[in-house]
Amino acid sequence: MASAPRPDPADKTGKLVVVDLAALKALKRPVTLAEVKAVKGFADFALVRLPRLSVMPVTDEQLEANPYQPPYIHPGQDDPRIRYLQERRRELGGYLPERRGDRKFVSLPPDKTYDSMRKGSGNQQIATTMAMSAFVRSEASSVVASVT
Repeated sequence: MASAPRPDPADKTGKLVVVDLAALKALKRPVTLAEVKAVKGFADFALVRLPRLSVMPVTDEQLEANPYQPPYIHPGQDDPRIRYLQERRRELGGYLPERRGDRKFVSLPPDKTYDSMRKGSGNQQIATTMAMSAFVRSEASSVVASVT
């Protein structure tokens, strides 16, 4: 948003607000109205029905109709961007991350490693950043000691 919300001067009820929008970056090519009209999810949008393209109200019902498929523009399966995305996903082995069996298990350090962290400052518990720092120092010194 390029501006804070303000009352819509055309709204006589005083319930609507307007904002100014600015693009984050330029599109490589303009999205045509024909492309927008081709998306079934936009059939009821004011952008498709009304001649004034600067205003496009989106109702809560339109957004909540299917939260997993909001009414946004999809350029189509043949679009080079979508093909690129599909190819990368195939190379990476799918859309969802997965655990692989080639992991190495790490053993926990002995309980005495945590003693200084359990004490805190005496008046309050140790902060997580300080605890992590103390833990890394402790483990690093034990690794150096085992190597030398």
